[in-house]
Amino acid sequence: MILILSLVRQLRLKNKLQQEELKSIAAEKNLIEQQHRHDAELNNAQKHIIEEKQRELTSAALQMANYQDSLNALIERCNLGEITKISEIKRELLQLARQKDYWKQFETRFNNLHPDFNSTLSNRFSKLTKNDIEFCSLLKLNLSNKEIASLLQISHESAITKKYRIKKKMEINDDAEFERLLMEI
Repeated sequence: MILILSLVRQLRLKNKLQQEELKSIAAEKNLIEQQHRHDAELNNAQKHIIEEKQRELTSAALQMANYQDSLNALIERCNLGEITKISEIKRELLQLARQKDYWKQFETRFNNLHPDFNSTLSNRFSKLTKNDIEFCSLLKLNLSNKEIASLLQISHESAITKKYRIKKKMEINDDAEFERLLMEI
């Protein structure tokens, strides 16, 4: 009887140890899954930050390319003697500060990447103006409203309003649907 009790006790202890070990393994598995989810969230956040920085870089690069070309043209005009007075140089620099010719360069590069975007968009949505289509081109590049506002030298609120009006002309209410449509074209 003592031997049987001892065996039963030993089996219970062994069973209890196995259950504790299973609980420990389940806790470790849960901890690893939590760590994995946390790492995935961090990875997604970092990807989002990188994408945003790339959009900012694209925006800045477009502006800088335009300014560089304009400054080179101004220097060339000074070298050729077309501009001799400081007041004329000052006037040209002020015009350069207000200039929006970067759009021509952007449009050329954008049309090389997305050759049918403008025509497809204007054919599908005849109410859109040229400015609306240009704005949609910037949205297609995943630029934020803030970045678009900076590029177009308008306020952030104006960019949001412009996007709302374009969606209204296209008879689209949902932001996700609007973005999906722009990406498909």
